[in-house]
Amino acid sequence: MRFEGLSDFLSLTDFYGPELIRTSLPITLGIDSQPDVPKGLGALCIMHGITRETETSTHYFGFSTRNFRLDSQELDEFQRVSDIRIRHQDVDAIEAVEARLESSARRQKELLVVSDRPAARVRRMIRSMLVDEQGKGRDSASIDGSP
Repeated sequence: MRFEGLSDFLSLTDFYGPELIRTSLPITLGIDSQPDVPKGLGALCIMHGITRETETSTHYFGFSTRNFRLDSQELDEFQRVSDIRIRHQDVDAIEAVEARLESSARRQKELLVVSDRPAARVRRMIRSMLVDEQGKGRDSASIDGSP
């Protein structure tokens, strides 16, 4: 669906814990040239569920929900094919990063800047959750191998 004019939109990212995250494509809240948002624009949300598979691997569950074109088999198929293609791109990217990660970490410690504070805070929260889950009172170095 197309429209003329500027729009206000919302992009969701909800962090329920390291194992469950919800994101969205932009959700149109208002259009300058129209009194109402056309129902055809709708909202599409994506859930990311991550569980431990083995000591060194995880399993990823991804699915999406939408509240528009619910009877469109064409859109269903487009989303299915797109999702498969994107997941394969993610695997390729992660494998490329992992191939260099260990050697890079040995050469230089991570550099953080002021804008990294929120991400670093989330990392500390997750590290603390891991320590609590283990129930052994080990410090964060035993979780991620850092000094």
